[in-house]
Amino acid sequence: MDVVPFGCRCRCALDRPRVVDRQRASALRFGDARVQSLLAALLAFRVLPDGFQNRDLRETAAPLMGLSVEEYGRAAA
Repeated sequence: MDVVPFGCRCRCALDRPRVVDRQRASALRFGDARVQSLLAALLAFRVLPDGFQNRDLRETAAPLMGLSVEEYGRAAA
């Protein structure tokens, strides 16, 4: 029997979609560049008392991926 480290099991569980009580939850693809840029951009907004809008997030996340705001929006489609 292969021994799998605990952290690997947790990461694998997050990287795959799940169905709990007939409700599907999307996976968190931490290895994906788009996910990494989105998480980094979200951290930039953590201290804003009035929150932020989707456009603010796109303007911050796009350069992290080397894209313009327009290209970032098309990449999501």
